[in-house]
Amino acid sequence: MIFQKKQEIREHNGAVYSIDGTSFFVFTSAADKFVVKWNIQEAQQEKFAIKMDHTSYKLVLHNQKLFIGSNKGELYVIDTVNRVVEQQRKITDTAIYSLILKDELIIIGTADGTIHFLEKDSLQENKQLSFSCGKIRDLIFLNSQMLALACQDGFIRIINTETFELEHRFFAHEKGVNKLLQIDHKLFSAGKDAHLKVWDWQSEELLSSWPLHYEAIYDMKQIGDKLITASRDKSIKIWELDDSQIRLLQKITAKEKGHSHSVNALYIIDEFNFCSVGDDRRIIWWSCS
Repeated sequence: MIFQKKQEIREHNGAVYSIDGTSFFVFTSAADKFVVKWNIQEAQQEKFAIKMDHTSYKLVLHNQKLFIGSNKGELYVIDTVNRVVEQQRKITDTAIYSLILKDELIIIGTADGTIHFLEKDSLQENKQLSFSCGKIRDLIFLNSQMLALACQDGFIRIINTETFELEHRFFAHEKGVNKLLQIDHKLFSAGKDAHLKVWDWQSEELLSSWPLHYEAIYDMKQIGDKLITASRDKSIKIWELDDSQIRLLQKITAKEKGHSHSVNALYIIDEFNFCSVGDDRRIIWWSCS
């Protein structure tokens, strides 16, 4: 199972920070302040490009709408069919680093360690929780109630979204937690310390810990029964997980036609295809089919 480069797009005029989409049609946000739609298979831009007021570190596609958080604390909702900004609201004075949708809620994590709960239709704020933990770089639901936070102070925090109580708080990574992922009821965390750790989050027990990269891990995704990690060390790695062991299957660097700078985000198309974006302004489609 070796992934090879199929296409490359280099049309942004700045580092690419975020990517999401549907199948081979993806949206990206970059330092040039543009949000653009691409046909990855054809390596062509679709008829969708919006110049934002500020750079976006996070975008999420949901039901043909783009939810975009800016580095100045603004939230945009864009109708991707009609290519118009449906809603816009300033949520905070600090950057939005994470965003997740659940039922009728939009949940946002910011640079000052605050979580904002907003109504999806009106963007009105229902609740705000402040942890003074620095940047909240990722949010994932572990079940219908429990929301896990990746925090810059190195802790993983888990809150009950029905009671808004902090249920768990445990130290995970030196210099900060960047990404979270749940596989088979186990919580995977990746940090600035270049380590991947596996947790029983209910008991807060550390099950495994591995140094996977030379620098910070910026993203990780499950693809089929494999794990992909992307790092500031300019590499992408594909791993096989087997109980308490992990085995490197493939390393993609500039020598393998990969990125020449930090790899910032991954997007899974299906079990045989994924995309990566990075500071080198490139969007790359990888395939093993």
